[in-house]
Amino acid sequence: MAITDVPAVSSLPLDLVELRHKRRESALTQLVAAAEAAGIVRDGDVLLASLLRAQRIGSTAVGRGLAVPHARSFAVNRPAMLLGRSARGVDWGAEDGVPVQIVALVLSPAATPVGMHAGRVAGALHELRLQRTRQRLLDVDAAGAVALLRGGGA
Repeated sequence: MAITDVPAVSSLPLDLVELRHKRRESALTQLVAAAEAAGIVRDGDVLLASLLRAQRIGSTAVGRGLAVPHARSFAVNRPAMLLGRSARGVDWGAEDGVPVQIVALVLSPAATPVGMHAGRVAGALHELRLQRTRQRLLDVDAAGAVALLRGGGA
């Protein structure tokens, strides 16, 4: 997949969550609860179990304070991305040892083709690849963070 083929994150519904926890499991629980409250998820317990199982297989922290957990599941009603941010950082088990400050939870219904879901994950990684973008997401208010990811700047 070429960089130009990466789908824009702006095509997904986007919610921002201020992470209150320092542990990966607790942060994922908070993100899933927010997705369930927004109607994105029909069964938060099933989704959370799936996400935690995936974390045991391998951390979704990509380094430099970023994690991109994702799921394609029957528990998901509609595609969405939840952006979690934590100024103090979350212990995500990243190889570089850096606490995660930005979490992009990418969700797709089970009927979504694998390639489309993978493209959404790649899109999130593409949008958040630059340290200055991640820092700006931490520095602006919630509306500014959403606008930044939507391409409107902050």
